[in-house]
Amino acid sequence: MKITAETKTNLFSLLHYLSHAEDKIESIRVELCSSSSFVPYEAFKFLASGPNNYIHSENLYQFLKSREYLISKLSCYYLIKKYDASNCKALIFKDFLEMTLPKENSELRFNVVQRTKEEFESTKELSMEIIEILGQLLYAEIKLLEESEKLRSKLNTRMDFDHNRVFEYLDIGHKGYLDFESICKYFKGQEAEAHALIRYLNVKKDGKVSYLEFLEGITPFRAETESRPSYMTATKGFTSKVDKNKSKKSVNKKAKTLNTKKITRERTSIPTTVIEHSISNTESFRIAQPKISKEDIQLMFEVLREEMKNESKIDSIKQRIALCEDISLEALQSIFSTRENLIEWLKESLPIKETKAYTSLIYNNKTELSSEEIASIFLPLQENYGNLLLSRSATEISSKETRKLIVTLIKSYGETEEFSKRIKEKLIREEDVIQNLFEVIDWNQKGYFTIEDVILK
Repeated sequence: MKITAETKTNLFSLLHYLSHAEDKIESIRVELCSSSSFVPYEAFKFLASGPNNYIHSENLYQFLKSREYLISKLSCYYLIKKYDASNCKALIFKDFLEMTLPKENSELRFNVVQRTKEEFESTKELSMEIIEILGQLLYAEIKLLEESEKLRSKLNTRMDFDHNRVFEYLDIGHKGYLDFESICKYFKGQEAEAHALIRYLNVKKDGKVSYLEFLEGITPFRAETESRPSYMTATKGFTSKVDKNKSKKSVNKKAKTLNTKKITRERTSIPTTVIEHSISNTESFRIAQPKISKEDIQLMFEVLREEMKNESKIDSIKQRIALCEDISLEALQSIFSTRENLIEWLKESLPIKETKAYTSLIYNNKTELSSEEIASIFLPLQENYGNLLLSRSATEISSKETRKLIVTLIKSYGETEEFSKRIKEKLIREEDVIQNLFEVIDWNQKGYFTIEDVILK
């Protein structure tokens, strides 16, 4: 199947946006580092918290919220994940430098890194200028993640979309990687756009965007429902040139078993040209054959089916709540703003033991919820229902029916959580078994699975 014109348009929209957004962010980095009062470590400590001096998503959220930027905690989490090279769910100083220093101006990078606290002893705290520019930089990064996520999803849900075909479509010279020449041709000679896109996609900074880097750049970043393609997943089934002779006998044996004359690379999901450049000559990537019992698979699908059923049930309750005339986000805010308020409100409908259990689940060791968190609890998936809730100005919930629906929704959240804990405890296995369970659902080897994959299985 060829790539249709609409898919090509969606691809261009995504790559064009990434290029322009990265160019804007780079200009903010240069502006920040060009200020003589910017000392990286002081700025890092200004944002960081805790004894280990880490920057967590909550730090970014509170900082941007204080600057009156409209962002979500989830977006801050994604930004942390983007630069978290050590996988500690927070940013260390090295990660912070990667996020704030210019990518191309090496001289400016070097000069800024040399700035120390001793050279700026008169600076006791960050200047308003640095705080303002730092806020602009973080907000621009978050907007890039949010807007590009929409474009990624739009592209990846096209029926004719295929990572391999798209990569080969861009790899004009069939080199197995994307470089300045191929990207520049794609952008019809727009060198600035080509440089910016390579800067965004090329994690290794060698001027060559590998297939895996490209995959990482265009795959949706939804951690809740999908897993982004990992290096091990994307390269499974490959054997390096060093191991080629060693594995010759086993390959021949396997070929006889399958009653075939040869095994080709077409069985894998990565283009042949990519293999030459993506796999090291000294490494071999193999994943063991699945060792999964039928009970494991049945249990896993029981979890998936039940969670899908529960999500559907919860959303239908949200829709019914949205149709109630005496409810609004303002009214819900007065009830859910603090944990104590909700306990008092639920006492009339539930025993005290259940009340405390449900409030503990909702507040998750916190004492209050933000308006965004309350909205996430009650807004249905369909926008037309959500708009009803958002447009109302009711200040008090007066109907017993509305109260009953809210209590039912809270209980449904609790039942779903209890089921998940009970079943998932049985699914605790070694890492290789979890990998194999994942591969059972990811039957077409995309590196992630969607609801369609679950239904087909």
